[in-house]
Amino acid sequence: MTHLLLLALLAQSAPALPTAEGYCRFVGGVARSQSALQLSPELFAQFGIVNGADALAAGGVTLPPTERLTAGAGYSLSRLYQGLVERDRAEADCRRFFLVNQLWAFVVSNDNLRSGPALRAKVAVLSGALPRAEQLLGETRQAVRLGRATADQLAATELRVADLKAENAAAEEELRGLDRYGPPPAPVPALLRRRDEAELETEKLEARLREAQAVDLVFKAGYDRVWGVRDYLPLFGTVMLSFNPGLFWQPRAEAEAASGRVAFVHEQIADTDERTESTLTKLRAELPAEEKRLAEAELLRRDLAARLASVAALHVPKVEAFRDVVWFDLVKARADEAYARARVAELRGLLGER
Repeated sequence: MTHLLLLALLAQSAPALPTAEGYCRFVGGVARSQSALQLSPELFAQFGIVNGADALAAGGVTLPPTERLTAGAGYSLSRLYQGLVERDRAEADCRRFFLVNQLWAFVVSNDNLRSGPALRAKVAVLSGALPRAEQLLGETRQAVRLGRATADQLAATELRVADLKAENAAAEEELRGLDRYGPPPAPVPALLRRRDEAELETEKLEARLREAQAVDLVFKAGYDRVWGVRDYLPLFGTVMLSFNPGLFWQPRAEAEAASGRVAFVHEQIADTDERTESTLTKLRAELPAEEKRLAEAELLRRDLAARLASVAALHVPKVEAFRDVVWFDLVKARADEAYARARVAELRGLLGER
């Protein structure tokens, strides 16, 4: 269950982070099924009629065809090794698939250059300002009734409140379509490196499984009884070492397989690499534009905040109307700044930049 624990730790902060849990359960179950056979001893039994010439009675007398029973257990060190490596291979394959899933989630979430964190920051500012906007609208209506404001001022305030609500609703609607996946657990260039490392590790373990078939040491012991033959101890034990010279040609082929596997992953038509690199190129181009947008939004927000502070203490009808206009502009400036700041932070995190 090591791989499932790893995925849980990596995905705990994401709203809907793809964990590849189903695939890991699949490969882990297959590995445990295979290793259950490979790690267990082999039990065998054989009963039949043997030629009398194969069984000599005491004194060298040839026996007629007679019954023979052989039963025992055997253990293969090669199969034991393969069973242990098979579990490691399944965990490496699980990590590989998890990283592939993360790259696909990155492509799906960022290919259209829309940002969930930035939109959430913008919605937080806009929705937080709505109660104050409603309060200003109520004060303007009261001022009209008291003759301290005009109908045109009320209509302008109503339009500004409606515009604020519409902008907030549009951002919330766009955000709902972006929250399918959370952010990747690491910068994307690091994910690409880890994916290649996981591919090589999986191939390395698969190579070990193939190489283990060339050498084997088998222990067997059991009971061997031939009827009609006086045998004081009808037991046996054997040790057999087998070796296939093809092992000498395997390293070169395995090195070619390892390099070919990474190349194969990069060359697949449906591979994530091209899509990922294309998305990264777009994000690298977007980062300077968003940094410039952040600087401009921050400058505008400071200017509007200074204007608002200069008239905040004045309670003159015309000044109050001007103050309300500045307040609505300030809310939008704050929302734009929050969006740009969150987007710049997100882009730097995705690209692995400070």
